[in-house]
Amino acid sequence: MTDRSQNLLQLWNSASELTIGQMSRYRILFDKSKHISSSAWPPTTLVLEITNTTSMLFRGAILSGPYNISASFVESKYRGVKPEPTLSFPPKMKASIQCGDTWQVIIDVPTSGIGNWIIDILSEILFTSTKVKYDVKLFATIPKDASIEDEFEITKNILTSDDGTTTTFSSSIEYVFLKNHDLFKLPDLTTLKASDDYHLIVLTHGIHGTMLDELFLKEAMEEKHKDKNNIFFMSDLLHSYTESGIEACGKRLSTNLLEYLRWPWDDNRHLISKISFIGHSLGGLINLFLIGYLHSVTEGKFFSDIKPINFIAIASPFLGSSDLSWYITAGLRIGIAGQTGKDLALIPQHKPRSSSNVKNNKKDEPLLLSLAQPNSPSHITLCKFQCRTIYANVANDVPVSFRSSALYFHDPLDINLKQTITIAKQLNHLFKTINPSITTEEFIKRTCQTKSPIVHDKVYSPSDIPLLDENEEINISIEEKIARAWHKDMTWRKVFILLEGDAHTNVIVRRKWLNISGWKVIEHLSNEHEL
Repeated sequence: MTDRSQNLLQLWNSASELTIGQMSRYRILFDKSKHISSSAWPPTTLVLEITNTTSMLFRGAILSGPYNISASFVESKYRGVKPEPTLSFPPKMKASIQCGDTWQVIIDVPTSGIGNWIIDILSEILFTSTKVKYDVKLFATIPKDASIEDEFEITKNILTSDDGTTTTFSSSIEYVFLKNHDLFKLPDLTTLKASDDYHLIVLTHGIHGTMLDELFLKEAMEEKHKDKNNIFFMSDLLHSYTESGIEACGKRLSTNLLEYLRWPWDDNRHLISKISFIGHSLGGLINLFLIGYLHSVTEGKFFSDIKPINFIAIASPFLGSSDLSWYITAGLRIGIAGQTGKDLALIPQHKPRSSSNVKNNKKDEPLLLSLAQPNSPSHITLCKFQCRTIYANVANDVPVSFRSSALYFHDPLDINLKQTITIAKQLNHLFKTINPSITTEEFIKRTCQTKSPIVHDKVYSPSDIPLLDENEEINISIEEKIARAWHKDMTWRKVFILLEGDAHTNVIVRRKWLNISGWKVIEHLSNEHEL
């Protein structure tokens, strides 16, 4: 912390609040020449303080929050998604600022006297739509003997809006404040040129996730394919809703998507020509249901009018979670994670199928098996995609096993890796989700220079899957039935990954600097797929 005996002259301040899945981005422009030199000016250092102003009474209210924020501070020239191995000003990151806590960054004023910085403040609320408040301040460090009153004229420019209050005290500061709707707003399709080739890319987060989980992925693809007409569809409808079941989530998302695409289309005028789906964790399974449901409710017109390009699943439990520890599966079976937990535990669905995404069911069966059946709309639709890719963590993925995300027919022993998920690892994953560890500058630099974590990349065809004789077919597990159904008549590109730490969140780079070890996976995804 800064020595409070120094004189701190406040230059700028902004106070606002965030709910689940929201963030604020500030671009700060500092120019010392905007003030006349004096005994108080120019400063050699600035001080940034970000405070979680939510009452400390909410610190322990994890299930209704948690009421935490995360923040990062970096020079604008380093805001690209590819980390630089030599940073003159390494990014600063605070993974969890709890109620009442303040994070402070000391900033050396550049020799040019001009600074251009990006401040990101993200909500870490997971379970409800409550709000967390924050305050961000920028100070100049002034010499103790400076006569501020006589030699430094302070201006005051206050801007108040629904997004909070921002006050500029010094003409040396200019800023741009980007709110959630500025960062994620979808374009009005009626304003687009019908002759252009637009590609809609649907990004779907996992259980207890938010749109922010795919922020790095979105910005990486935008940067890589800036010359393309890509539109990224990221919905907030599933925030705090992901325990309601794969089917309910898929239907909820489909309503939002069809509304945006203005279905039914007038005069056969669909404004999007291509579509891709990318899902992380449970998001991959929601997308499986979603594509089949879109096919059914539009009577096949959706994917005949809009060309399906990529279906990409990242660390998604295609086979459910029944091979996790017994205490996890037991909890899922009794509904500890709602209907979604039962879906992942492969509990048969006992309900009418009139509105389901599965046709011609002879008996009740787990939803994941129903989706995989060759006559299901999801299976029929998935065959239409130009490319199907799965990214699977070989190790260090606590919520999703390698076998489930790799679609069964692979063993970590093939690449000399095997892991045991203990209760300690399960609890550690949960703790790190709520209270992430500290990311050091040394870790960021080392990550920039490490080799690719991709250890296997191959396209598998139905002929690569081992055949069964008649006796074996009767006794195979539900998981193997699901896997064989998905491999029956389509190819899969399988990319296996070996990451350190919490691989499940690192693989998607859930938070840019905290989970930066997965950036080469995102780079691979952007480079290897038509977008």
